[in-house]
Amino acid sequence: MLIKELVGFLEDEGLQANGAPFYLSSIYPSNNGVFYVSRFGCVESVKQMKKLRKQLHGFDSTKDVDEAELIAIWLAEFGVTGWENLTDANDNEVPFTRANCRQVFADKRLKLSLCNELFRFACNYEHYIKEQIIEDIDALKK
Repeated sequence: MLIKELVGFLEDEGLQANGAPFYLSSIYPSNNGVFYVSRFGCVESVKQMKKLRKQLHGFDSTKDVDEAELIAIWLAEFGVTGWENLTDANDNEVPFTRANCRQVFADKRLKLSLCNELFRFACNYEHYIKEQIIEDIDALKK
């Protein structure tokens, strides 16, 4: 059953798995970088986090776990599915590879800033709503 008042909550499974775009310009207007971030909260992402927690700490409890580190590792291994317009200090474009992703998210200076921003983004359903629904809602507002 589809209840019309709930249509605005229908998520796009493709975006959930493949990643929705997080534009760095939303924080720094002159920054053209884009991260593609998969949805957190889905069955698969919860399994991924549980597996990482067990690999890193040998148990499933949150006791004595650096959650920020866990989030950074989840982003590096699973959460970030791609990026665009990221350049190194010499202005060379950095291609998205899992190895490059691990290197970026291993930077401890990003743990409490960028990692938290991307994780909050991944937890927000609004970024994963079906594009057609957004267009329909915008059309109704006019």
